[in-house]
Amino acid sequence: MKIRTSFVSNSSSSSFVAWGVLKDNIDNIDQFYLDIFNNDLEWYKDKLDTSHTDKSYDYNSLESEYKNMCLLRTNQEKIEYVEENSDIEYSREEIENGGFEQEYLGITVSWIAENKPDLTFRQVKTYVAERLNILYGTNFSEDDIEYFEESWYG
Repeated sequence: MKIRTSFVSNSSSSSFVAWGVLKDNIDNIDQFYLDIFNNDLEWYKDKLDTSHTDKSYDYNSLESEYKNMCLLRTNQEKIEYVEENSDIEYSREEIENGGFEQEYLGITVSWIAENKPDLTFRQVKTYVAERLNILYGTNFSEDDIEYFEESWYG
């Protein structure tokens, strides 16, 4: 769950603005999420085992996150964890005219502005492609990355 820290009106509106790809362009996405979860869990376990000699990590923070991850039992919980804790954002939008849902994966413009402010548009597309390729084992290039701007009012 994302927590909105800025102004919130009484209306139920939402938006998604990002550079990314349609989720349909990634084969077996749920398995990729589970692989990422398992890799992250193993990373935390390894860091806990070596944190007494590697002081660059806070043991209590590592232990807390590791314990929280271990509490997740179902694949759906693990998938949701990855969706919520990655720099890759996720959105599902039901298209009213066509009656189908489109799902997007991308990095939001606000995240890029905050964390990678010096990137040009071409570099942003390259960066997003590289992150998707690392996380999902895909082979996207900057030419595959699109700009998505969706908003809806409910």
